Amino acid sequence: MKNIFSKYDPSYKFFPSLIGNKDSILKLLKSHETPFFITQRSIVNDRLKKLKASLNKYWNGNHEIAYSFKTNYDVAKNIRFNLAEVVSKNELDLALSLGYGYESIILNGPNKGELKRLLSKPITVNIDNFQEIDSLNKIQPLRVKAKIGLRLNTFFSPSRFGFNIESGEASVALRRLEKHNVNISGIHIHLGSDIHRIKLFRQGSQALAGFIKENPYLTSSLAIIDFGGGIPAHGLLPQSKSQSLPDVKQFIRSLIEPLQQHLPHFIPKLIIEPGRYLVDDSTVLISRVLQIKKMKDSQVVTVDITNNMLPSVWYRKQLVKCFHSNLASKRAVPIKTTIYGSSCQESDLLFQDLLPPLISGDVVVFFCVGAYNQSQSSNFIFPTPSTFFIK
Repeated sequence: MKNIFSKYDPSYKFFPSLIGNKDSILKLLKSHETPFFITQRSIVNDRLKKLKASLNKYWNGNHEIAYSFKTNYDVAKNIRFNLAEVVSKNELDLALSLGYGYESIILNGPNKGELKRLLSKPITVNIDNFQEIDSLNKIQPLRVKAKIGLRLNTFFSPSRFGFNIESGEASVALRRLEKHNVNISGIHIHLGSDIHRIKLFRQGSQALAGFIKENPYLTSSLAIIDFGGGIPAHGLLPQSKSQSLPDVKQFIRSLIEPLQQHLPHFIPKLIIEPGRYLVDDSTVLISRVLQIKKMKDSQVVTVDITNNMLPSVWYRKQLVKCFHSNLASKRAVPIKTTIYGSSCQESDLLFQDLLPPLISGDVVVFFCVGAYNQSQSSNFIFPTPSTFFIK
């Protein structure tokens, strides 16, 4: 049996510092019951800055960053981005309520709501399937004010969304749109989520560049190339104790070089739609120890969160640090530790590894939890934790 209780030593320098933000966090601990999320704005802004610098370095043309709303709705509500990427009517309504104009919204996904109504707005709509093409073909082209994009996928990163390039499906979709005089202003490709192999970005971009080159109709009408997310943050790799240490410059370079190589005179607007890379590092979940069962050389701990508040436990090991109630670090010799959530489910397992001995009231912090946890957190048994923002 594999020994899960073995030393691992990830770096926490990419995440909010509890010591550096001690006063702010102690105030929250005194005024609010745990659990709650804390998001550090400066970390989101730092990731934006690094992404923009990489785009400036490698892309000669116009470029923009669109924030993927589904990654973290609390961030969407509290930090403004140039463009909003949404995948449903609910998210579209949220973006509009936050002051984004239609011209600043990109709509993806297989269920966009009432497509006919949306096409009369100056929104970017990326067509996902043949049923949407059929709906589009029933509308007079002169009534379409939206920018129409075509969503593609490749065998390098298989997806059920969009039209596959290698199988010829994308060419069929393109010909059907051409037949009905639909102007394609953009190409969208989403390579996946939390991708750690830069090679996949390069292969996907090569396939996309080849598709554009083989279809002269596109080079005359195309104004936008839109790459979806996939750039990872600094959490542990799924099913691994290895920490992801992404170099965003290399990810962006791997996307751009194939375009420059195969389409040297074609410089449309380049849009990048990151979610996880921007927000995962920025957020921690603060919990407290409720009870302890001590064994000879181990401890079983129950904390006041559940795995329904932290869905990322289902696919990757968590980054955890422990503190006294005054936020002083716990420095005792680590012992075998199993942490359970406080729901009435036997499967509510949050963490297994070596941690210092704990007592009731200690603070247990889960790091790198800003992507999808708040968005997917449910009110099962306990209410969804609140989110507080710090500088």
